[in-house]
Amino acid sequence: MLTRNLWVHAGLVNGTLGKVISIFYYIDSKPPELPSFVVVYFIQYKGTTWDISHPTYVPISPITRGARHQIPLQMAWALTIHKSQGMILDKETVDIDTKERQGLTFSAISRVPSLGDIQTNPTFPFSRIAQMHKNPFLKHRQQ
Repeated sequence: MLTRNLWVHAGLVNGTLGKVISIFYYIDSKPPELPSFVVVYFIQYKGTTWDISHPTYVPISPITRGARHQIPLQMAWALTIHKSQGMILDKETVDIDTKERQGLTFSAISRVPSLGDIQTNPTFPFSRIAQMHKNPFLKHRQQ
């Protein structure tokens, strides 16, 4: 996951999910030193092409902010519902527990464009949707 707004118009914004393709180091450098850049595949990237055969591959270089010098990426194997708010995800697996928690279920399942792209754990019965109108917080949210 990208942790900085690098190029908003091209889709490289804080929270954008991608897949690391390659890590490049300077000639006499190796881990644990920072790489010279990391190539990341961002499916929704709409900027200048770095590799003609892969137009959505983007090289991400280290940035310096204050005393920190780091690659603006972090692992995103799992996200909280709060962290995913405002994101559009291609697919998701959601652990929604067994009861509604003040709208979190809706926030979780509304991150993907199609219900076919969601896997829930535990299984999400339709009766749970039908029971949402009984939630005491619903009237408060409607007001």
